[in-house]
Amino acid sequence: GAGASGPGTSAASPVALTWALEVDVRIPSLAVALVGKKRSKTELFRCQFTGLKLAMHQSADGTRETLCELAGLQVDHHPQSSRSKGAKPSSSVVLASTGSKLLRARVVRERINEGCDVVLRSLNIDFFPGSDEGVVMELCASEALVNEAKRFAREATPPQLEGPSLPDTAARAGLPYNAVL
Repeated sequence: GAGASGPGTSAASPVALTWALEVDVRIPSLAVALVGKKRSKTELFRCQFTGLKLAMHQSADGTRETLCELAGLQVDHHPQSSRSKGAKPSSSVVLASTGSKLLRARVVRERINEGCDVVLRSLNIDFFPGSDEGVVMELCASEALVNEAKRFAREATPPQLEGPSLPDTAARAGLPYNAVL
C-alpha cells in the first residue's frame, strides 16, 4: 500500500552512506624485477622504490584527501649480452634519484558519498618537492639498453593486445565513426 517501504521500494530519497576513514601505508623499500624470456627467466631490469607512502583521510561529509609520496627510485639494467659463457654478470644504473624526495602527489575529492559527480577539488603533483639541490636525477642510456627495452616490450606485449598501428590510425582519422566499424 501507500507509504510501504522495504526491499525494492523507496518511500524517501536514498540515504547517503557516510563514514570517516583513515589509511596510512608506508613501505620503506620495494624492489620489482622485470624478467625476460620464458625459458631463461633472467632479470633484465630491477626497479627499486624507497620511501613509499600513501595516506588517505576521508571525512564523514564526503571529502577525501589522498597524499602519495616516493622518496627514491633506481632502475638497474642487467644486459643479456654479459651473461654468456661464464662472463661475470654486469649491471648499470639507468635511472637514479639523488635528492631527498622524488615525488609528492596530493588529491582532494569532494562529494564521494553521493556516488556520482565526484568533484576533484585539487590535484597537486610535485617532482623533487622542497629540493634546492643541483642534480636530483641521473639518467644513463646505451644502445644495448634501448635494444633490450625494445625486445622486452615486444615479449611483454602479445600481438592480440596491441592497438592499431600508426598508419592504420592515420588512415581512419578522417573517416566518420560509423564507417570505421
